[in-house]
Amino acid sequence: MKNAKAWRVVASLLVLTACGTTVLARKIEPAAAPSVEPTTIRQQQLTKGTQKAVNLVNGAPALVGSQRCGKNSDPAHGFTATSMKWGTIIPLTGALRPLGEQTARVMRVSVDYLNSVTKVPFGFDWGCPGRPGIWGRTVDLKVLSLSENTQDEAAAAMRRPIDVERVFLVRDCYLESNLMGPATTYQNSKRVPGIWCYFSEWPDPAMAPWNYAPGTDLQKVAAIHAGYLMNKLGLKRLAILSDPSLVNNRVRVVKRIFRYVNGYDIPDGCIAYKKAQEAPGGMQSEIQAIRNCYAKKFPSTPSPNAVLALDAETGVFGAISAHNAGWDMHSSSNPSGPQWSCATCWVQTLADVCREACTGMITDCQALPCVPWSNLPAAKTLEGIRSRYMPNEPKDVLTYGPMSITLGLGLWLGMTGPNLSQAGLLNTVSTLHNWDAGIGPILSTSHADHFGGKAIWMLTFNGNDFSDYTHGFLTLSDVKVPETLTKT
Repeated sequence: MKNAKAWRVVASLLVLTACGTTVLARKIEPAAAPSVEPTTIRQQQLTKGTQKAVNLVNGAPALVGSQRCGKNSDPAHGFTATSMKWGTIIPLTGALRPLGEQTARVMRVSVDYLNSVTKVPFGFDWGCPGRPGIWGRTVDLKVLSLSENTQDEAAAAMRRPIDVERVFLVRDCYLESNLMGPATTYQNSKRVPGIWCYFSEWPDPAMAPWNYAPGTDLQKVAAIHAGYLMNKLGLKRLAILSDPSLVNNRVRVVKRIFRYVNGYDIPDGCIAYKKAQEAPGGMQSEIQAIRNCYAKKFPSTPSPNAVLALDAETGVFGAISAHNAGWDMHSSSNPSGPQWSCATCWVQTLADVCREACTGMITDCQALPCVPWSNLPAAKTLEGIRSRYMPNEPKDVLTYGPMSITLGLGLWLGMTGPNLSQAGLLNTVSTLHNWDAGIGPILSTSHADHFGGKAIWMLTFNGNDFSDYTHGFLTLSDVKVPETLTKT
């Protein structure tokens, strides 16, 4: 980590309104004296497996004086010499409402933080003399909310930031990714960058031309979970719970890995689907369907010994339905139960809902380190920002995720340089090579891989929140899954 400015909290509080929720956030101002942080910390958790950190945030233009200030302006595409607009689309109804509100709050405060700095830890200085922002451009975040949670509404919501607000990019649409088909088709037709804003039915990791999500793609996330259950834990009677939009990508990958490990196809009855938006209404029939799905194959052991949920809602609400049916998962108090694993379920609100029903379930921090347990310098930075400016936000992926994406956008826009364009940003995020911002996993993006990461860090539900499980990142090779099986 290079020298990083220390930031102090001014005593006054700034009241922000995020999607109808009033939030208290401390105002952010730079302190006069910089602090020094180490430059050589590289733990095994970052370089585990076949990945190695080759570079540490490079590519910033070597500019001096007024050259460091943005001069070009294109309001029709979301930026002027002194500002740029970002857009996001957030669901605000039903079980997703608290998740959407949390994501919006964190994005707003993170953007406020980004506008106050001229660099982030592990980064280079993008400061413009006499002007705040990235090369002298501050960010204005436009938040569009969903109330009906339909594809038509998501498409209309996408048109507003692009056609009315004229945003430079859209970001963080993952909470409603199964609704984003027409919306992202329109976004691509207008050549507006989408960062972590995609349609869940797209094949990972290529996605669509104007959509990038630097991190670990969800097909590899699912593959590592499947490999861990079957190859590391030896639990080969696997059942799958999933949103139906994932049938041609994540489900297909897990089925392929199952056959690779076991030599036969997973029984059709061992896969159950439920729309994520409908899962909070209960998953009794889906649980009943998979509970004895190996009866024909293994009459003496008809029940799965592992259940893999491929999205957070089916994982949590499926676990609750299983608990209510008396089919509790494996835990220290129930060692004979099936081991559950849930891809990308590191959400405190869901842990609060699930409680003892989810105790023992494995999940992951996706493209992030599990920040509260990580000693990576950038993880400490994220927690420092949360504790200073958002102390009431949970320690989970919906806090650290939007925060890290915001700071990542700062780095990628800094690398793009003061002569800004949407195509320029896409060129930056599409050519990251063994790229590392001190947070891991290492990223290598390309036109064929719009994510670039190949590792996840696992943790478990403990009944109240979460506990560290793997104490670092796991790669596909760690769980003996060939990368070729993860592509669709």
